Amino acid sequence: MRLYLFVILVINLFSEPAMAQADTLYFPFVAYWSAGDVYEFRVEKINNQWKNGEHTKMDTTSYDVRFEVLDSTETSYRIQWNYEMDLGGMSLPQKMARKILDDAELEVIYKTNELGEFLEVENWEEIAEHMKEFYDKVISIVSFSNGMDKDSVAMALIPKTQMFESQAGVEQGFLKELQYFHFPMGIEFDSESVLQYEDELPSLVGSGSIRADCRIRVDSFDIEQDYVVLSHEMQLYQEDTKEMLAALFEKMNILDQTKLNSLVEESIYQINDENSYAFYYFPGIPHHIHTRRSLKFYYEEEQIESLEEIIIKMKE
Repeated sequence: MRLYLFVILVINLFSEPAMAQADTLYFPFVAYWSAGDVYEFRVEKINNQWKNGEHTKMDTTSYDVRFEVLDSTETSYRIQWNYEMDLGGMSLPQKMARKILDDAELEVIYKTNELGEFLEVENWEEIAEHMKEFYDKVISIVSFSNGMDKDSVAMALIPKTQMFESQAGVEQGFLKELQYFHFPMGIEFDSESVLQYEDELPSLVGSGSIRADCRIRVDSFDIEQDYVVLSHEMQLYQEDTKEMLAALFEKMNILDQTKLNSLVEESIYQINDENSYAFYYFPGIPHHIHTRRSLKFYYEEEQIESLEEIIIKMKE
């Protein structure tokens, strides 16, 4: 993710934070997991949208997650991530929602390195195929229940279904909560400094990447509980986000080339993140994660804003 920016020495890592000066503490985020470890979480996703200043949409989706360490070696962990989705954001009759939910259970198998840094989803192709079938069912049911043309529904869902065309789309887009879950792993933070760096995120549409300016700092900590709260801010480069948006519109075939060029040159497309990570740095498990991604898109007479929140809470 950003390994070239941080180098962590693992020779003398301890469960207690290290001290360099009387007023500075160091918190190494390293996975102390064993095969058979199980943790359960509740995930909630909230999406608010505004158009020209009017609040137009609020969707809420929630589901339970089970994190289980399947295998542990000197260099890696193999993890199973199970969840069953709740279609709270889709206004469907109960019978139809039940039909969709029959296919909404997923088993994700993925790997990390010995520090707990995310590496890859092993069964991403299986997940992509499963979710394509899932959205085919959604398209059929939504079009039938609302008297809409299937092609129109499918076109509207392209921003979601596009994620299943690549491994990066599955890992970074569809399973983005995994990226948050493992975000601080492999990094040593101190109680005084603010880490500033440039990150590169994979584009979920086509090739290339999106640059971002980032800041991380320690907000609070409890040494007796091995507990740290981190604050993370990220601003994506507008020139990169607009290129990604243009690529998506081109794929949807809704704008001609002249309009696409105008979109890139004249629009405002801002994406900013404000995230909070509350972790037990020993054994390297989150207690509470709250991410907030705000989006502003201004073009010609249109002003569209959204706020996407993801909340991950350990189940007590």
